[in-house]
Amino acid sequence: MISSSSLLKKSRFVLLAPVVVLLAAACGGGLSDEDLSTAIAAAQQTAMDDAVATAISEIPPIPTPAPTATPQPAPTPQPTATPPPPTPI
Repeated sequence: MISSSSLLKKSRFVLLAPVVVLLAAACGGGLSDEDLSTAIAAAQQTAMDDAVATAISEIPPIPTPAPTATPQPAPTPQPTATPPPPTPI
């Protein structure tokens, strides 16, 4: 199980990733607004994918129930012979 501090770090990363990209773009210069938007979206998507993968891994597996015996139908009763009709006297 992942600790809550680890989840807190991941959630911080989701929030801080765009800021880091903005700072890198501001320092490096030369990026258009479209490039900057694309980089922010990519950083957010990567962080979100990681967070989802972590959340999914925390879901406990559902135990498979043991198979049960299939009920057998009741046997069909065998026909019985009907007595012959009485003979007229």
